[in-house]
Amino acid sequence: MNSPTFYSYDEGLLAFAALCLEAMMLGWAVVFALLALVAGFFGFVALAGVSAIIAKVLFLVFLALLIASFVIRALRGDSVV
Repeated sequence: MNSPTFYSYDEGLLAFAALCLEAMMLGWAVVFALLALVAGFFGFVALAGVSAIIAKVLFLVFLALLIASFVIRALRGDSVV
């Protein structure tokens, strides 16, 4: 005979947190899919030069943010790996 499964408060909270994390990750996936569609549109309508410039600028911005994040974490004493 199977007995009903009871979950503790912590297990329910962890399940809820995992569900929220999955929803957040799905949101990011949708954002990046839309960005890919926009970049593809620019590439197909002869605006590839503009797309390349935007990509270079975004690469430099995110590289600067990555380096700043590493420096801040190192100054706090946290691991940067």
